[in-house]
Amino acid sequence: MIGSLCISLLLTIILELLFTIIKNIRDKESISTIIWINCLTNPIVVYLTNMSLLINNNFITNLILLFLEIIVVFVEGYLFKKHLKEIKINSYIFSLYLNGLSFSFGLLL
Repeated sequence: MIGSLCISLLLTIILELLFTIIKNIRDKESISTIIWINCLTNPIVVYLTNMSLLINNNFITNLILLFLEIIVVFVEGYLFKKHLKEIKINSYIFSLYLNGLSFSFGLLL
């Protein structure tokens, strides 16, 4: 379980930082903010998703995952709005892009 938490967090940070750099957000403060926000949210989502697998019901697991991802988009959006100064797009849209990217990549794996 710890291994999957670490791998998920590392891959999420790498993907989201690549997207951030593409969006021309490159200052050290913004990069570190994105990293610490992911360190707060990603392990919780991965842990709760893994726990939902114990229910052994794909429908419920998918509902839980959808609910968690929606919450994360809003929480991260709020934190980006509060802490990222270099962001030129709506922080909630930025959060949706980042989480959509990392979620889609996770589905491919």
